[in-house]
Amino acid sequence: MKRMRCLVVMIVLTLTIGIGGPLAPASASKKAKTQHRTFSNANAVVIPDNSTANPYPSTIDVSGFKKGKVTDVEVTLRGLNHGYADDVDVLLVAPNGRAVILMSDVGGFASAASLTLTLDDQAAAALPDGSPLESGAFRPTNFGVATDLFPGAPAPNGSLPLATFNGGNPNGAWQLFVVDDDAGQVGAFSGGWDLQITAKSKKHKNRGKY
Repeated sequence: MKRMRCLVVMIVLTLTIGIGGPLAPASASKKAKTQHRTFSNANAVVIPDNSTANPYPSTIDVSGFKKGKVTDVEVTLRGLNHGYADDVDVLLVAPNGRAVILMSDVGGFASAASLTLTLDDQAAAALPDGSPLESGAFRPTNFGVATDLFPGAPAPNGSLPLATFNGGNPNGAWQLFVVDDDAGQVGAFSGGWDLQITAKSKKHKNRGKY
């Protein structure tokens, strides 16, 4: 009788081990993958007096994020030259139509020469209102009470953080709309612009084998 019981126990253990054990999960989730990528458009954005820029908009086509969702966006504007920086308004539009004013009515009454500006929600300071612009990293900033007009672009909602883009699909055409909103001076972003995107891919579940 004891031999029979031992034999039954051994058979049960063998079957249990063979099928993976009673505690084997029905599914296993892989960790989400975070990707950081930079895209560039080195073509100059020419800013005529009291008009829209050329090209309008300037575009960067983003691809290569597989099932990713945006978690962070930074924009670098290269080679800002302008006789009166306060006139320069810049709007970024994502492929899904969300729009953020990067800068508007900043830099006081001063000119700007060969500046590189990085717009980043995590920057320590906003762009200045009453003092000249300097190269560096700043939060998106919009001064002034008048509504900024960007013909043909989705309407922005004031000065929004770049986190507005979070959760969207990063792939597609990102558009930079630049406007000179008053008469008197001209300028350019002579070095174009860069777009830094951080995106996290979805978790994928793999079914366990029994």
